[in-house]
Amino acid sequence: MGKTQVVATSATDQSKSDKIDVNVTSGYENVSALKTKLATLSTGASQESAQVFTDMFKTTWADEANMTQTVSAANSYAARTRGAGMTNYVYNHYDSGVAAHKNEADRMASGDKSYLSFDLASTAGAEVYCLTDGELTKETGDGTIKMPYLEKTGGNWQKVASYKAYMIVVGTDGSVKKTQFSVISCEELAYFNASDFADTSLWTVPDRTRQAEDRVVHALSPASVRTEGGVAILKQNKYDEAKYCFGGIVGNILEARSGSDVEIIVDVRELNQMNDYVKTMWEVKIIYYTEDGGSYEAVSSNPLKLGYGNEAGVCSFTFRPAYRYFRLYLVVNGSDIGAQFKDAQMKIATMQIYCLD
Repeated sequence: MGKTQVVATSATDQSKSDKIDVNVTSGYENVSALKTKLATLSTGASQESAQVFTDMFKTTWADEANMTQTVSAANSYAARTRGAGMTNYVYNHYDSGVAAHKNEADRMASGDKSYLSFDLASTAGAEVYCLTDGELTKETGDGTIKMPYLEKTGGNWQKVASYKAYMIVVGTDGSVKKTQFSVISCEELAYFNASDFADTSLWTVPDRTRQAEDRVVHALSPASVRTEGGVAILKQNKYDEAKYCFGGIVGNILEARSGSDVEIIVDVRELNQMNDYVKTMWEVKIIYYTEDGGSYEAVSSNPLKLGYGNEAGVCSFTFRPAYRYFRLYLVVNGSDIGAQFKDAQMKIATMQIYCLD
């Protein structure tokens, strides 16, 4: 039985979203039947083969925890990678103006394309099937897979358009495993590691004694920040007269291309709780700005919520900015209906922000 996920998001408030899993039967739940059918598929740009392969890939297999192909790759100068189960994301933010990016592209080139190389554990001699843009390929594995991320146009490297690649590996021991790549063409707006959250040149802790400097940012509720063990620890630090237990830090002004989506990825390692019912929540809010001759003016003093959660883990969400310029308010929230958690804190490892092409 396969599953597809249906997600519904409010058009007026993008923080309100829900999802359901819908079961889909493909007919290839039996692994032996799957391998037999794989061997009959035509390689190349065959619509029929592409559809059958997609059905097989989306089947929920007998033991997906052990049937997920292990993938590893170091981040390149022009791309960052992350993985979640059988899904791997490659954020391609190549910039021709950066020498390290261009030198890497030239070094990894083959013909008019440049490739990122990923290690595939225990795939030497295996049959590696890969479906990309409707074209199915079959190769004998050598322990690696190369994914195109640049193509040469007019003598210059350009990012390839975003695409997905679905892969099924039939091992020499008869095992069958699968993995998926999403290569995402984008511009990296910001990447923050643990120490960056405590860097006052990158993030501002609101302080009401400094409202003359910035009436919007310094009117917000603050959080304390410290780093420990490779994570940033944010603790809500509300003002005494504030009703709710929350506080945060505010990033610098970022700029996104008009009409483009922005994706934010937060790696939250831990959220504490008062009891089973009152848990700490992380939130990302946004303050929009207009620009005139290098001067920025806040559109509204009230930050709007973009994403939130009360479970640790890597979470990503996408939104389309209403204005070109914005600042993010990263919040730790200990407020809940009927209770307030004044000791609310979270541990966060990284935050990545991309403007999607």
